[in-house]
Amino acid sequence: MIPGSGGGNRASEETLGIDKWVVFGGSWGSTLALAYVETYPGRVKALVLRGFFALTRYGLMLTSMWYLTRGILQKTLAYFTI
Repeated sequence: MIPGSGGGNRASEETLGIDKWVVFGGSWGSTLALAYVETYPGRVKALVLRGFFALTRYGLMLTSMWYLTRGILQKTLAYFTI
């Protein structure tokens, strides 16, 4: 089970009779896909990653800076400014 994933993947695999499958992930899903591959390497036929996102302190800082300078916070402040 991948921490925080709810553990539903393995139950689906067993119910459907899937031995190996192609794991696809985009953005945050790419991080979860990598965690799945690390946890269950023998159950993965192929791995497809799109728009890779890895949560690092540096990446989180850059994302936070974007939101503070150009993103949601700026738009929210503009909305409430009279």
